[in-house]
Amino acid sequence: MMHIRHRQDTDLFYLADNPTSERHSESCDLHTVRATVSSEELQLLKPVVEFHPYKERNRSERNSSTNHSVSKRPIMSGLEKLFATLITNSFTNYQFGRYQNLPDFMNKVINSEKNKAIGTPWGKTLTELCYYGPKGLEYAQSAVKRLDQTHNQIPASLWFNYAPAGTTHTGTSVTVREQQFTATKVQVPHKASGPFLMVCTISKQQSDNQFRDILLVPIVSKDYIFAVHSDIEREILQAFLPKLFRMNSHAEFTYYLNKPAWPVIDNGAVYWPNWLLHRKSKSDRKKSFKVISDDNVDVLADIYGVEVIHMSSLLAAGEVTW
Repeated sequence: MMHIRHRQDTDLFYLADNPTSERHSESCDLHTVRATVSSEELQLLKPVVEFHPYKERNRSERNSSTNHSVSKRPIMSGLEKLFATLITNSFTNYQFGRYQNLPDFMNKVINSEKNKAIGTPWGKTLTELCYYGPKGLEYAQSAVKRLDQTHNQIPASLWFNYAPAGTTHTGTSVTVREQQFTATKVQVPHKASGPFLMVCTISKQQSDNQFRDILLVPIVSKDYIFAVHSDIEREILQAFLPKLFRMNSHAEFTYYLNKPAWPVIDNGAVYWPNWLLHRKSKSDRKKSFKVISDDNVDVLADIYGVEVIHMSSLLAAGEVTW
């Protein structure tokens, strides 16, 4: 799925997605819409990428001759891929209707066995270089000072913080409660106004410990650390999550929402449903799910092979029926 590349200008070896050659046509099964990660994006802390569990199954079940229009979505940056890997490994891309603040979120990320297995070039695991909160910034900067440079690679650590609504940002800075953080690059992957989960890479450049990249991930609220892709998604989730909690009070089933960390790529077109609503029987542990989306409803029903609920109708009933 990946191969090692070498940059002669930096003498850096890094992992790149396959295929990246034009020899693969768009009709080839190995073709992907992902671009090669540039040297400006974080590759020192390499993620163990796990694609969406339904992706390969549904690709094999589909008629490959079916053509759909392309749904455009920006290609993930290196830091965004890393963040998606962390939350997928730690089960924090699931919401059961209960509160989950920043400490809860980060404890799941740091305590995930899969995340602990991700190594770095400096002899530390990735989770040993993850910090959060105002005090955590000092620890993250101190960790970078202590790391030895290995194979000409710049030491780095990750810092997470909650950025409330009203946070302003430009291409190189983020202002949180009148405190400004400057970086080489600021990324906001989705068009939502905030609040955000702020993910920063801190790297050692010359004698200073500087922010290299800042990723602002729109979330529901400070008590629901759950990614959203738009303001309307946040509005619907704020109303639906209490209903989800009441659905879970029933004795027979457990319900939970999943925000797919990775899109489904079908015949070169990118499809990203808003959520997957799962149901698990408490008696026999059998699972089923429905897709929730505000676009491409018929196409997603074809891809996933299950019922697709339009996002606008999610709140119409007291609870979703199976």
